[in-house]
Amino acid sequence: MSSAAGEDSATVWQQVYQGTGHCARVGRLAELTAYEFRIRALNPAGPGPYGPTAQPARFTTGRSPPPPPQPPRVFDVTTTACRVEWSAPNNWSSTNWTANGESPLQF
Repeated sequence: MSSAAGEDSATVWQQVYQGTGHCARVGRLAELTAYEFRIRALNPAGPGPYGPTAQPARFTTGRSPPPPPQPPRVFDVTTTACRVEWSAPNNWSSTNWTANGESPLQF
C-alpha cells in the first residue's frame, strides 16, 4: 500500500505497508491534510499493477486537540482569591483555555 499527501501533479507516492494483512494503520499524518492511498498485490513473481487509479481512497485528516499547557503557578494567595499563571504549550499559537468547563479564558 502506498500513500501520497496533496493533490498536485508532482505528488510523490511512498510505501506505507507491505505484508499479508488486509488492513494497516498509517500513523504520523499531518492535521488538515488530504491523503490518497492505492494498493497492489505482490507475490513471488513480483508486484502487480495498482488498483484502479480513477478511484484511489481519499480523505482529509481533521484538526488535532491542542497539547496541554505548561504547569500552572499560583501567586498572591489570600483567604478568598489567588492568581494563577501558565504558559502556552511549546510551539503553540494563541488559543482559548477553559477553567473547569466554564467560559473560555483567553490566552
